[in-house]
Order: sequence, then C-alpha cells, then structure tokens
Amino acid sequence: DFKISKERTTAHLTNFIRFYMPELLPDVDKVMWLDADVIVTGDIHALLESLFNGHYQKAALAAVPRKGKMLLSSTRLKIEQLSTMGLNRDPQEWAKTTVFNAGICVLNLQVWRREGYTAEVERVVLELRARGLGSYQGMNTPESSQTPLVLLFSGVKGRFQPLDSCWNMDGLGWKKRKRTEIETSCALHWSGPAKPWFKVMHPKSMGNGLWTPYDEAAQRAGLGTIRSTEKHTRNKKSCTTAHIALALDEKGMAGLPALLYSIYNNTAKPECVQTHVFLAGDIFFEPPKNSHWPDRVVVRKVHAEDFKISKERTTAHLTNFIRFYMPELLPDVDKVMWLDADVIVTGDIHALLESLFNGHYQKAALAAVPRKGKMLLSSTRLKIEQLSTMGLNRDPQEWAKTTVFNAGICVLNLQVWRREGYTAEVERVVLELRARGLGSYQGMNTPESSQTPLVLLFSGVKGRFQPLDSCWNMDGLGWKKRKRTEIETSCALHWSGPAKPWHAVMHKASMGKDMWTPYDEAAQLTGLSGGRLSK
Repeated sequence: DFKISKERTTAHLTNFIRFYMPELLPDVDKVMWLDADVIVTGDIHALLESLFNGHYQKAALAAVPRKGKMLLSSTRLKIEQLSTMGLNRDPQEWAKTTVFNAGICVLNLQVWRREGYTAEVERVVLELRARGLGSYQGMNTPESSQTPLVLLFSGVKGRFQPLDSCWNMDGLGWKKRKRTEIETSCALHWSGPAKPWFKVMHPKSMGNGLWTPYDEAAQRAGLGTIRSTEKHTRNKKSCTTAHIALALDEKGMAGLPALLYSIYNNTAKPECVQTHVFLAGDIFFEPPKNSHWPDRVVVRKVHAEDFKISKERTTAHLTNFIRFYMPELLPDVDKVMWLDADVIVTGDIHALLESLFNGHYQKAALAAVPRKGKMLLSSTRLKIEQLSTMGLNRDPQEWAKTTVFNAGICVLNLQVWRREGYTAEVERVVLELRARGLGSYQGMNTPESSQTPLVLLFSGVKGRFQPLDSCWNMDGLGWKKRKRTEIETSCALHWSGPAKPWHAVMHKASMGKDMWTPYDEAAQLTGLSGGRLSK
C-alpha cells in the first residue's frame, strides 16, 4: 500500500509507515511516534500540548537532538553525495548537522500536509536506496527511517523543535547509561541489538528491571500476546494453593501494594496463590475488585491482646511475633511463606512452595536462606553460658558453630509446627530471652527479635531446617551495598535495615529502589492503594 515499502519486508513497512501518518490519520493535527522497544515514564499528554506553539508553530518534527553526534561520522554519507540529492541546503552545513533518534518523535501533521513532506521523504528514501546508502553499519533495521528525517529537518531553521533529553533515553539495548539518567528519564528506549524481552541480553544493556514490571502489569490487565495466551491456558489447569502471610502496622502499609503486585505478577499461577494479610492498629486495606486483580487476598485484623507474647506490647511486637501463630491462624494450611512488608518478590513463589518439605526435608519445620559465615554468638549479645540454661536441649558447644538466617523471608511447615508444638516452644524461648534482657540486640529495627528464637530452635538442628537458595533473600538493601548482578538475579529483594524503599530520603548505602518503584507504581495503576487511618 505504500510506495517505499512495495516488494519489501514487513520490517521496511513498520519502519517507514511513520512517514504516512498525514494520510493514515487525516483528522489528527500532531502525533507522537514510538518504537515498540520504548517505555514511557513521563506525561505524553502534557508534552504534546506543549509542542508546535509560538516560535515552533511551523516546525514539522520534534525529537531529542544527539549533541555531538554528527551526521557524517554516524553514517557512510559524504558531502559530495548529499550535494547531488536536491535537498536545497548549503553543502557545508552537512558537516555541522547533528542527528536525532527517530524512534521517539512527534510529527506536526498539519505542516506535513501543507508542505508535502511525505512525498519529499519518499523521494529522499529512493535517492538513498539508488546510491546504496539506505543503511549503514550498526543499524538494526534493513533501511534507515532516521536518515531521511535528519536530512530534511535537522539543523533547518524553523523545521525542527528540540525535545528535552529526558524524552529519549536511548541505547539501553547496547550501552551503559548512568542510573540517575535512567531514573529521571521520561522515556526509556532499548535501541540497539538487545530488547528488554530477550532472555539473553547484551552484556552492556541496561534497565530490564524497569521494563519487566510494566510488561507484567500489562499481562495482568488483559493486554494479551501469544505468550500471555499460552500462559492463561496453562494456568487454567488445577493446582495446589500456595499460601503467603504478612503482617503490617501503619509503618509498613506503604510497602504493601508493591509487595502484593510483585507476588502475583512473578508467578506462572497467580490464581493458585493466596495471600493472608494481618493488620494491626487503626489501619485498613481492601484489595480492589476489578479485572486486574485475582480475588486471592484475605485481610484480617489482629490485636496484641490475643497473643501471649504480644500482650501489653506495641503493634510492632504484634506484627513481628504473629508469624509464630500461623498454625492456629491458618488451621487448614499445610505450609505458608512469611514475607516482611519491605520485600519485593521477583521469583515464582508457587513453584518454590511446591518444592519444599519433600523427601529428605519432609519433617523440617522451617526453610530460610542461611547467612553463611554469620555466626549466632557474634551477631547477638548471647553467650554460651546463657544459652545453656534455657532448656533448649542442645550441646552447648554447638552454639559456637550455629549460623543465623534472616526470618523476614521464611517458610513454615505448619503440619510439623502443630505436631511438635513449636508455637508454645517459641513463646517459651521469647519469654526466656525477655526475662534475661536478651530480647533485642544492637542494630535491630524491631523492639524484640523474632529471628533469634527461630535460629535457636531450628538453625543447625538436623532435620528441622531446610536451606533456601540465596536468591530468595537478597537482604540488607536498606543499609548496605550489594552487587547489581546480585540484585538483578535475585528471587526476592529485601530492604532489611533502617531505610525502606518508600522513604523519601534513603540511607547513603541503600540500593535497589529503582527496582521497587515500578512495582509500586504499577500496583497503584491497578487499583491497589495503601492503608488509610480509620479513626
């Protein structure tokens, strides 16, 4: 249907069709063109309203100039070739002409129609094709749609309106960008060989962690592709329900939308995952009832007075200790994954839970990520002589070899907990520690430790503990540096420490907020909102 794509491939068509917007959209005055490898993070409506006014009302095209990137050095074109193409420009101007990336641009269709620019672009494309100059080294398309636009508009007074550089953070498919540039961009662009949906990326590509939550949000919202159709069909098969539990007071509510969103959008079986949210204090949360969300979130209010070790204590005590009471709070559940509110799940929880407490580990009471080399005695104020008097039925010398784990992400085998009476045993240990003034230690962010009792009862005890792969608790993001490769390959990100990802000002060593924010924003778009005080 189009002159310059006749007898060519669909790649030619999708590349050149932007030139035909004046006739394809006859009632439209201006249009923004976006390549498919783009994510928009700015307000397009506000941008378009601001363009082609005043000094730029006769401009034909708006794009982000590539400062310092010159036409002649970026392509195989030479001044003498350009001088014979009827472009009506001073030949010496070409040496000064910079390029722009046309994967994100805005066309003033009123001007294009009036000046006949579609016909002019067709002529330039055919001129370049006839000279064998339609493409150049490093291109990812069979012919360039960018070069004709640069030749006609870049550097020509009145024809071109520059956009703020934030509107095309390009090159993410092949080169490194500063994280600050990516995080402050208005549009992310994976121009280059690697696209963010590729399983294997170019070693220098960036920003996949920002693309994936948008893709997954789109799938959940019903924007289907062949992939999502296959996934939907597969998920209709019967499955065992995977249970997740978490507890929140007012301080943790800001983390809930992103956490829930990450759980359901990173599992192949979202309809087979049920999350139990326990709320403490004067807060409420109601999951939205719309097409974006599975009806799999159960909310329950809890009170400190209802549990032995949180009586006459704060809501922080309650939300910390309530994990010990899952056997009675979830009487029909066999195993449950506990998640703190400062977590983002990037792995498949359903697949993980199906794999646990089987075979050699069927009698294990708890699964967590061991902290290799982090010893119990050096991590707390506990001494062997204190532990030896607590009735824990362990060889006193074992304590020197006992490592710890972070209990903010753990899985409880509730069948074993009920059979062995572990809730009562944990209560006893908590009260023993409390009586000795050993319920907390330096560096903690909770009033008393829920981790220490679990470590004392399960870590290093043969048959009681199942180790999880280290990817399932990338903790410490709220206070220490982690390698970016660790963060990007994790199954669960955990902002244990003083700084949470929803804080306006983060700890100087904290990391990974850029991976939390897209989940939070996507969650808000699907109707998930944080708690509100209900006085």
